[in-house]
Amino acid sequence: MENTSNDDMIIKFSDLYNNEIAPTVCRDLIEQVISNPDKQYSTTLGDQQSILYTKYLMDESGNPYYLLVACRVKDNLCDVDLAFVMLSELVNNIDTIEPIDLLRTFVNRFGLDIKIGYTQNKFIHHQTFWVDTTNPTKIVEILNPDNHPFIQVMWFKVDKHGHRGKLDVHMAYCIEKENYLKWIKDVRLPESKRVTGKEIDMQEGSVDFWIKKGQVHYNDNQKVVLLDLTTKDGSVRIVKDSDNALKFTHTISGKGETIAEYDVSKLSSDKAHMVAATWSIKNKEIVLYIDGEPVIKTQINY
Repeated sequence: MENTSNDDMIIKFSDLYNNEIAPTVCRDLIEQVISNPDKQYSTTLGDQQSILYTKYLMDESGNPYYLLVACRVKDNLCDVDLAFVMLSELVNNIDTIEPIDLLRTFVNRFGLDIKIGYTQNKFIHHQTFWVDTTNPTKIVEILNPDNHPFIQVMWFKVDKHGHRGKLDVHMAYCIEKENYLKWIKDVRLPESKRVTGKEIDMQEGSVDFWIKKGQVHYNDNQKVVLLDLTTKDGSVRIVKDSDNALKFTHTISGKGETIAEYDVSKLSSDKAHMVAATWSIKNKEIVLYIDGEPVIKTQINY
């Protein structure tokens, strides 16, 4: 399968992410990891690719951690399923570990045992089993005698042959949630800046926010999503892009988009900065501000 550039992918968030991960790891942070990972691991899963991304990050208190993101990719559509915080204490030399080995180590620490046939393990990866298919609920068993809440991934394919079936397991594991959440309780992850509905007027409005000291490195050629506000009428988005430009994008659904951008490669990370933007369809203008000063004005053509 041909690899797709991360920047070209359309990112969607699965029900598994929305139900299990959204309360702890926001979409903006996941998009940042996918757009510019430190490492990635990819294998074929039917007509899709299964991809793991990892990236070294700092939380809002300056504490380091790694984020591992698990996705399924077909053509240019990326479905995000899971994202787990990994503390450096998990394994020695964590920065040298490949994503699949980091996930295996994580699962061995926080996973529940899985039983398939006579095999029992916490992490099952690229294995084939012959199983009895007369009772589908017994093909894969999760051993959870204390009924702990868990997050499960079961990616497999069954080819039936009468009452027997060939079970090709791409990846299977279950994370026991309570112990995992206790482990990361001191990590202060950023909250999503997305809003919906009536909270923003796409015809005329403004946004402003502070970027904390050390939160963004302005000349590191990495993409960081700073603001992403969406309504049924359109969206506004601010990123520090991989070309070290601050970009404000204003979009009106069905009409087009306008981008105002300004080079921030010389902006200091050793102090906090206030970013603001105003837009007006009536006046046909976007203005981008840094620390209260207008740095770029761009004409709106719709």
